[in-house]
Amino acid sequence: MTLRTSPSPPTTMKSTIALAFAALAAAAPSLSTRETDNELVWTGDIQDGGPNRTFTGKIESIYYQVLEANPDFVPNAVPEIQVPNTSNNLQKRVDVDCNIFSDIPAFADGIVDQINYLYRLGGNCGITPSCTRVSCSYDNAVWACSRTGGDTAPECARIADGASAVLGRCTRGRKVWGNDAE
Repeated sequence: MTLRTSPSPPTTMKSTIALAFAALAAAAPSLSTRETDNELVWTGDIQDGGPNRTFTGKIESIYYQVLEANPDFVPNAVPEIQVPNTSNNLQKRVDVDCNIFSDIPAFADGIVDQINYLYRLGGNCGITPSCTRVSCSYDNAVWACSRTGGDTAPECARIADGASAVLGRCTRGRKVWGNDAE
């Protein structure tokens, strides 16, 4: 599934990212023919009143790196996300388009877990000028791509919000794929 958002990073510069969720059994998503395995760079506060720290990897491994660096780290509360059996056609979000990039969908349950990691950590998810794999678990991968040609660091929760919108609109029989061009 593919998700595009227009987040406002912490700086005043506006940027656009594309985010793709794909079943790993299929080839990696071809987002404007730019495929890469660039690492996600996460920056955030892991201790009350402490400085921001930076970790690199997939969001799941970053979560465990943070716990290793600060065993007392308290994750953000995670909103309850339920996997719909079918999409809610009454949900009005003009920018969500289903069945984009691949006819091989991701597994909705795995996407929920990946969304939860993004919410728990908070902070900012650094995306490189090409594509960055944000998350990889349960035979699903989450990719984010900068469409502006530069680095960008949207809030991780913003990426999770867009993924939740696609999940709510583009789920069919516990499989999900789609596009959010927020």
